[in-house]
Amino acid sequence: MGKLSQDSSGDDNWLLYIVSFLSCLFGLGLGIALPSLSPLTVALGGSELEAGLVIGIWGLTYVSLSIPAGIVADKIGAGRIAAIGMMGNSLTAAIYLVSVDPSTLVLGRLLQGVFESLIWSGIFGLIASIYYDKRIKALGFLSGTMLLGFSVGPAIGGLMSASLGLRSTFIPYMLLSVLSGLGLSFISRRIKLPSKEKVTSRFDLGVLDIVVFLVILPYLLIVFTFGVFDSVLQTFYPKIVGRWGSEEVGGLLLTAYYLSILTSQLSLRYTARVVEHRFYTPLSFLSSLLLVKAFLSIPFRNPTTLLSVWIYIGFVIGTNVVKIQAFLSGKFRSRSSTAMGMYNTSWGLGYILGAPIAALVSSYVNIFVFIQVLLGASFLLSLYYIFIR
Repeated sequence: MGKLSQDSSGDDNWLLYIVSFLSCLFGLGLGIALPSLSPLTVALGGSELEAGLVIGIWGLTYVSLSIPAGIVADKIGAGRIAAIGMMGNSLTAAIYLVSVDPSTLVLGRLLQGVFESLIWSGIFGLIASIYYDKRIKALGFLSGTMLLGFSVGPAIGGLMSASLGLRSTFIPYMLLSVLSGLGLSFISRRIKLPSKEKVTSRFDLGVLDIVVFLVILPYLLIVFTFGVFDSVLQTFYPKIVGRWGSEEVGGLLLTAYYLSILTSQLSLRYTARVVEHRFYTPLSFLSSLLLVKAFLSIPFRNPTTLLSVWIYIGFVIGTNVVKIQAFLSGKFRSRSSTAMGMYNTSWGLGYILGAPIAALVSSYVNIFVFIQVLLGASFLLSLYYIFIR
């Protein structure tokens, strides 16, 4: 079978659908396994601190290797690198399956960070390169379908661990990692990427001068706030819910937030023209900030109004995630995977540092003050987009 060329200007989206489906399968397996790690650490004799270490240590390798992974993907093939990362996760699953103490789980998480840096830098770079002319729609579809699998996974994992034991969740994780990796490897060998001789890029990472740095820095700082948002919401949702709801409302808040992100990204097929407008990003963050302020000032605050606020914030973040991914890949068109590595590094740093920063700040001010500061910072940084496109 010969090489298949994908015309990004046409209506043939077969490659996008296949890659997104494989990403969804991988996300499903990851979502099934991830909730078992913390209780398994405790079951193996670890403390709560060690359980936290097992969850968080992943970020160390993921953040430090995302940019190098993107550089390698651009040199030897984004699809090939992402496939290696997916199949490599089967090794991670095997380590979890036979783990005898918390240190074994730490080793597995470190390796998982390595392999995931290959996956997400590679696969998003691949789609951004092939569907360059409609990359917001394509990246939105890829992000949304991957998040769909990851969102469904924990529910399946909870049922499996309750009936079959914690380690049972690592078996579908292993199998789906192999299946998705083999599928992506098969497809990537038959993809003919656009010729690099025909590709022009306004900036090139081979000459990372001060102009390039000034252009991309505001966007990377916004991405950093996205990571902080995820970390803060997952860690401090009981404080966010506060006196307006129970623990069940807190769980619903998380679900509603991530479903809103998922929906916003899948809907980019229809809303891309609005999202691409240069005023969309600053206006969306400003409206989010004003909505939070309005919520805090109204006398009839309740769980419904709180959920409405976070559904809106989720929609804003979901659309701007893809918009900034498209912006970065546009600036470094011939090195899209490296651009995605930069995105992943910025988000990962925010995710790692977000909870500790929020814990420190919230000892002095209300958590909603911190949230407003994040939204205000994102608004000010996004004003840059009006002038630089």
